[in-house]
Amino acid sequence: MCGSFDPYMIKNIVTPAKAGAHTDSKLDSRLRGNDDYIEMTKRTTVTRYLLILWSLINAPTSISNETTSLERGQKMRWIFLSATHAGMIAVGFALGIYLLPILTAPDSLDRDMLAATAQNAEYKATFTKDLAGSDFLHWGEGDVSISFTKIVHQGKMAPGPNYKLYLVKEFVEDEAGFLAIKDQAQVIGDIKTFDGVVLDVPAGVDINAYNTVLVWCEAFQEFITAAKYR
Repeated sequence: MCGSFDPYMIKNIVTPAKAGAHTDSKLDSRLRGNDDYIEMTKRTTVTRYLLILWSLINAPTSISNETTSLERGQKMRWIFLSATHAGMIAVGFALGIYLLPILTAPDSLDRDMLAATAQNAEYKATFTKDLAGSDFLHWGEGDVSISFTKIVHQGKMAPGPNYKLYLVKEFVEDEAGFLAIKDQAQVIGDIKTFDGVVLDVPAGVDINAYNTVLVWCEAFQEFITAAKYR
């Protein structure tokens, strides 16, 4: 058994040459693996640098866009606040003009005095709310008495600033109608009470030269009321 010859053993004997070749093959594989790893590492590093460079290039644009959006938002907020404050000031100013005559109006005239003064009237007329130029803020109602010396209103009218009473030569019932003939109208006086009025007819004014009594708001150029007396 010991002296027998086994060809298989010879086939599987590893000679130094074979061992060297085998070692070289493993070494080559390892080296090739290292080269591939180094190449992949280089590519990864280059990619990272490119990404960093891209982010640095685009960072100012992003910051600029954010800054622009912030500035636009602040500007719109400033415009909105300015507009609302201006609107509130305008409304407050208009209300002040409207309410001041009411708050500072004299005491109401005595009804008996109004009635007594109206007895000497040459003409009578009536203010009504249903005129074309009247509305819920601009109206008058009640009796009007016209004499050569006095004009008396017994009734009420919507309060407002800078009311004036006019005599006109033709009946009109809105703003356009009065503005067309205003230069021919005769102003009688200022109305400062809104639940009864007595005004003196200016010297030299002939009430027979006119046929309509009209109340006008000079402050807002608004028609209030009118009545034809002859």
